[in-house]
Amino acid sequence: MASPYIGERTYRPPAQFFHLIKELWRTSDQEIIRKCGIDAYLFLRYLKILIVIFLPIACLTISILVPLNYIGGRGRELNTTHGNIGALVG
Repeated sequence: MASPYIGERTYRPPAQFFHLIKELWRTSDQEIIRKCGIDAYLFLRYLKILIVIFLPIACLTISILVPLNYIGGRGRELNTTHGNIGALVG
């Protein structure tokens, strides 16, 4: 039995990794199901849901933990004024 998609070519994937993610995000669900199958669609849908859930949580957590890690729990004794900021960075 011949495939109904004979002669139909897929597009070449982008060279950069993040462009590939953007193209996958932009591709319609029906096209993924038609070309890759229901298993691939459900897996990609699962990954999209994980990104939607955990990306905001990661941004919030990182914005809190990085400054805490930088000061190392020293808090008020760090004495960060305009005059000594260069000493902290360098």
